[in-house]
Amino acid sequence: MNFTDEPVFVGGSPKTTLIDCGHGGIVDGEYVTPGKKFDHGDFIFYEGVFNRQLGLKIAEELKRNFINYEFIVRTNNDVSLTTRVRRANSVQHVHDSIYLSIHGNAAGTNAAKGIEIFTSPGETDSDVLATCIYDELETMEWKMRGDYSDGDADKESRFYVLRKTAMPAVLIEYGFFTNREEALLLLDEEVQRELARLTVNGIKRFMT
Repeated sequence: MNFTDEPVFVGGSPKTTLIDCGHGGIVDGEYVTPGKKFDHGDFIFYEGVFNRQLGLKIAEELKRNFINYEFIVRTNNDVSLTTRVRRANSVQHVHDSIYLSIHGNAAGTNAAKGIEIFTSPGETDSDVLATCIYDELETMEWKMRGDYSDGDADKESRFYVLRKTAMPAVLIEYGFFTNREEALLLLDEEVQRELARLTVNGIKRFMT
């Protein structure tokens, strides 16, 4: 499966899922976002490459479940946040949507691990979407980094793509690529497929 320039309408889903694979990938043999990688010695984890690998598997799973989707970033180039938001909001004007920003996480210590889901501050439909996805991902044997101080598991942040998008929006950090154990898991195709399956299960719960 490849990125497509057009929305993919595969069923009668009530909302279109906008897939935003964070940062840039490899262009002409060069990784275009060098600050988003980690050298483990015997392998290098490139976050932008992982984000696209997982995004494509999420698209496959959405298609299998007859859920409409569109890629916000359709190339390996690193697209600005303002462009990403503008593209998302232009789709929302035509098709009711949700926004999914895909990332791997990093920390200054290799001990950090776990999955985090972020929404913008305040109680909105984004919190409901985040809870649906969080509950599904929690079924994996993977550490979840929730924040229940406001009654639900998502963490709140003023990330630009969460504040400026005009639809329910979540940013998911699928694990710490600075942690060797999690980096190896994130590079495993079967693990990626399970992450994609559970993410889409959460999206299905939100839509129904």
